[in-house]
Amino acid sequence: MVTEITMPKLGLTMEEGTVTYWLVKEGQPVVAGKPLLTVETDKVSIDVEAPANGILLKILVEEGITVPISTIIAYIGEQGEKVPEKVEKLAEPEATAPAMIRTVGKQPAASQRETGKPVSISPIAKKMAVENHIPYENIIGSGPGGRIVEDDIRKAIQESGLEKPEVPFTVEKLSSIKRVTAQRMSESFQTVPHFYLRRQLNMEKIAALKDRLGQEASLAGQVKITYTDLLLKALAEALKAHPYLNASWSEEGIRLYQTVNLGLAIALPQGLVVAVIKDAGSKSLENIAMERATLVEKAGAGKLTQDDIRDGTFTLTNLGMFDIDDFSPIINPPQSGILAIGTIAEKVVAENHQVQIRRMMNVTLAADHRVVDGAQAAEFLKSFAELVVVKPELLVE
Repeated sequence: MVTEITMPKLGLTMEEGTVTYWLVKEGQPVVAGKPLLTVETDKVSIDVEAPANGILLKILVEEGITVPISTIIAYIGEQGEKVPEKVEKLAEPEATAPAMIRTVGKQPAASQRETGKPVSISPIAKKMAVENHIPYENIIGSGPGGRIVEDDIRKAIQESGLEKPEVPFTVEKLSSIKRVTAQRMSESFQTVPHFYLRRQLNMEKIAALKDRLGQEASLAGQVKITYTDLLLKALAEALKAHPYLNASWSEEGIRLYQTVNLGLAIALPQGLVVAVIKDAGSKSLENIAMERATLVEKAGAGKLTQDDIRDGTFTLTNLGMFDIDDFSPIINPPQSGILAIGTIAEKVVAENHQVQIRRMMNVTLAADHRVVDGAQAAEFLKSFAELVVVKPELLVE
């Protein structure tokens, strides 16, 4: 019996997925429950397991192709079984010859384009044609199936003498991660009323604590505690005391979450991903550090799962390692807050009526004004600062 393999729905917001790797080749045996292919969707790459034993009879969607969920991408069956007829294989278009440009006003020959057949043109190419008054109906495209693409219109502009001066550029194809991040951040900034609070924190005590814990961890062979781990722990404790920062807006009312699930923004070559430490409010500093290290490692290897990135209730984003003093973050919806961390740098400060040099760090809180007011946000930031500046030893109890 032939089994259909479809593009799976791996998250509530997933609408399409990209086949990045086929781990089994066409004609090879597959085992139920074993990885069959890798799919890139939303913000992660996920190995998809085979649903049945058999032979990978036919691959319909090649690597690099993006298709909607539920699209049939392959068939599994017994050796010699026939797959349904009239299936079309989706693959990246191969390089083709340059487009044939026709003189404006002259229709292409019937042998070149079927009479009455709709013109196939990409949105970018169509926009460029309209802006430059190029009748694209007179162009035979170089894309798949004669589709008119951007290069075809560019050549038509050159032929017509209407070309405008343009700075040379190349186009980098968007990864699923960058596309989804762009969509979510645009929606957040347009729909969520952000406001920002900033503080400068004296990091001397927490720096001393980090150094001491680092020496102890080295002697015990444990995971090394970082500033990020200490700040995550401080955030978890502060959020437990200020529930409106650990909440989200909804039409039926404000959702106050019962657990603190801390998101950590991780920069990858293909874009930004937010991994989540679940129930961080009940975990020790050491456990938070171990989970943080595991998530960062998985993110770098492209092995984050859907469970690793969902259900966050508050996010920490840190650009201190890039020597950024401070920045204004965008809230990761539907959360009501995000904290941005800058670099730790020596600065001249006034302390006890004397000029001192201290290690200082800027933090910026972005909050959703529908959920949190200025006073609530200020009290939360005060609690966080108290743990970092005055009583960091509480973070290891």
